[in-house]
Amino acid sequence: MNTQEDNSNFWSDENLASGQWFKFSKVGDKIKGVLVGKSTKKGTDGFPDQIVYELKLDDGSYCNVGISVNKKFVVDRMRHAKFGQEVGFKFDKEIPAKMKGMNPAKSILVYLGEIKEKMDTPDEEVSMETALEVDPFN
Repeated sequence: MNTQEDNSNFWSDENLASGQWFKFSKVGDKIKGVLVGKSTKKGTDGFPDQIVYELKLDDGSYCNVGISVNKKFVVDRMRHAKFGQEVGFKFDKEIPAKMKGMNPAKSILVYLGEIKEKMDTPDEEVSMETALEVDPFN
C-alpha cells in the first residue's frame, strides 16, 4: 500500500469519478449510443429490479439507462439488440395510471440501428452486485 504524501490536485472533487445515468423526465427525452454493456440491478425501496444498458455516446462518454424489468415492451425489444449496435430509447408518451393517486406510466420506444463496433458477446449477464464485488486489483 502506497501512503506517500501527494500534494497534487488529483484528489480534488473535480477529479472524482461519477456514474452517468440517463433519466426520462419529460415526454420527448431520448438517448442514443452504442450498446457496450448490460447488467441487472436489484430493486430497492419498493422499486423493481432494473436491466441496466450501458451506452457509449458519440462524444466517447458512457451512460447507463435503467429500465424496469416490468417494462416488458422495452425488455422484449432489447433482446434483439447486439453488443456494438447503435440503440436508442425515447420517452414517447405518458399513459394514465389505472389506480388513482399513482403516477402515469412512461411509454419508452426502442430504436435499433446498425452495428457500429465489433464486440464479443458475453456468455452471461452480470448483475451490478456481482460486478461491484469483483476486486480488479487481485
